[in-house]
Amino acid sequence: MIKSLLNQYNIRGGSRDQHFLINSHTIENIVRYAELEDDDIVLEIGAGIGNLTEKIVPHVQKVVAVEFDPELVYVLQDRFSDIFKGKLEIISGDVLDIEL
Repeated sequence: MIKSLLNQYNIRGGSRDQHFLINSHTIENIVRYAELEDDDIVLEIGAGIGNLTEKIVPHVQKVVAVEFDPELVYVLQDRFSDIFKGKLEIISGDVLDIEL
């Protein structure tokens, strides 16, 4: 699934020292060990193509996903803007320069 998304959006990674989490078992473990609660607001730095984002959003009140790469911001918006309306805020930019 994740590799097909990378291919679908022609994302190769590496141009900004990017590494994409592609192991679904690892993603599931991260979500499980995070012990997320319904009223949590999660800040995700470097959301990438949203493979972790997608698994976090159903468990929390809101995810604020910050992504520096404009191409990946497009992928996030294309994939999730309609699905997670009100539960996902996508911010384009460098997290060090953004007022949260």
